[in-house]
Amino acid sequence: MSHARDRTILVVDDEPDVRMFLQACAEDAGFNVCCAADGLDALEALERLGSIPPDLVTLDMVMPRCNGLAFLRRLRANPSWESIPVILITAHLRDELGEEALRQLLAMPLHHRPAMVLEKPINPPELVRQCAHLLGVHIDEEDIHLAPSQQSLASQVRTADREILKRINSRLRRP
Repeated sequence: MSHARDRTILVVDDEPDVRMFLQACAEDAGFNVCCAADGLDALEALERLGSIPPDLVTLDMVMPRCNGLAFLRRLRANPSWESIPVILITAHLRDELGEEALRQLLAMPLHHRPAMVLEKPINPPELVRQCAHLLGVHIDEEDIHLAPSQQSLASQVRTADREILKRINSRLRRP
């Protein structure tokens, strides 16, 4: 099983606050992250990354210039990118803005559709769990809410010698 630090996620969302939030969720779990403001920006990012595409894409559905479905079609049309798993993230799954997009999504061949759809507001632990699952990455449940430095410390404690931990614990409990 690989580690989050070995995997890159491309976050695509036109809302800067949402983009930063998704980036922070993924980075806090240890993933590498690059971001794009819309589908065209994301296609340019994929071109820049060249022979090392991201391992996963989180994709907003409703965006200017190139919406999520247009980007997804172009992603799937490129043999170098067609197998990249996509998590579609949207606030418009059940409203008029997303109605036509959802119809188009369901008309796509099954292997071209996103691996999953998450509705906004996003639950950070759920997003991290789904990314880890799709990428075959083990994320310790206890670490999902921890910052990277805390994750490192938690990992060291889990692998430390039990006797040393007992001595540290007894010293910390002394008045």
